[in-house]
Amino acid sequence: MLESIEEIKGEESWVRKANQPNLYFYFVDWSRHYLRSEGKSGLILYRKFLKNQDAQYVREFLKDDLIAIVTYPRGFFDEFRTTTCIALTEKDSDRDTAKFIRISDKKLLEEPDKIRKLVYNDEIGFGGYEITEIEKSNLQSEENWSKYLVDVKKSRKYLENSPITVRLD
Repeated sequence: MLESIEEIKGEESWVRKANQPNLYFYFVDWSRHYLRSEGKSGLILYRKFLKNQDAQYVREFLKDDLIAIVTYPRGFFDEFRTTTCIALTEKDSDRDTAKFIRISDKKLLEEPDKIRKLVYNDEIGFGGYEITEIEKSNLQSEENWSKYLVDVKKSRKYLENSPITVRLD
């Protein structure tokens, strides 16, 4: 499969850099080939790609075309044991930023138009999500991108109730 991809692309694939490439690496590499300029894709990927060491090559490959990473509550797809996210891309994108959208309200996922507004608009009039917008030039493929999806309220509450937290009032 990799040789076929490389033959059509006329260049060596970034997948070769990974020590243990997952099968979805090939899919991600190959999927861009089918997009026209400014074509859009929505890739459902293992959520671990956001922080896995070998997946830094996936992150590097997606970075320039990235529009948004969308995560949803654990157990949204009950029948699957792995957690996933959606990477939204636009081939040859001229966007300077990428959004990291953490959806916390399952009901929001039933309304695709609202998700579209989260991705493409700045002003949204509903809740159930958090957005972090990052300059693409600040996204480093070797870093853990899941840090942009941290539930700030939940983390703060955990720290406040932690027995090791010391208040300096």
